Amino acid sequence: MGNKTMTNEEVIEQVKQGNWCAKFQPKQKANVNNDGNLIPKLTPQNAEQGHLVQMLLAIMQKIPVEVNFGGEWTTSTILFPSMGYEYRIKPTPLPISREAWSFINKTWQYAAMDECGAICLYERKPTKSGRGWDTDFNVSDCPLNINTDGINWETSLTERPEGV
Repeated sequence: MGNKTMTNEEVIEQVKQGNWCAKFQPKQKANVNNDGNLIPKLTPQNAEQGHLVQMLLAIMQKIPVEVNFGGEWTTSTILFPSMGYEYRIKPTPLPISREAWSFINKTWQYAAMDECGAICLYERKPTKSGRGWDTDFNVSDCPLNINTDGINWETSLTERPEGV
């Protein structure tokens, strides 16, 4: 019979002839470990596990991840879930040079991009809110033409460098 897919009628005919042996092919290969045992599909059980799964996916997809180790954020290529470390996607600040900051009024201490790609300047540090950034202080559109290719709006918050 080979690997030919049979119609219902052909199967019934085989059964009538006493051929009760049927070979079933799974539509996709089962998820098995090296011992041949099935691996159950696991899902995160809480927000912490969900966050760690996202960090693992980021590492596997070559998205830079950082770990807070002793109060300092440093690049990480491995997770230590039982150690209680804090992990995050590495911030991708806006590419605003020190020289460009020197042309911006010192009132503006932060810049950030919203989900739509619009860049604003902020007097005080804004917080993420929905699809953008929110603050109770002054906000201004950014007059600079900034290349935002590859910038994640959620990690785009950029602080004015010291001394500029």
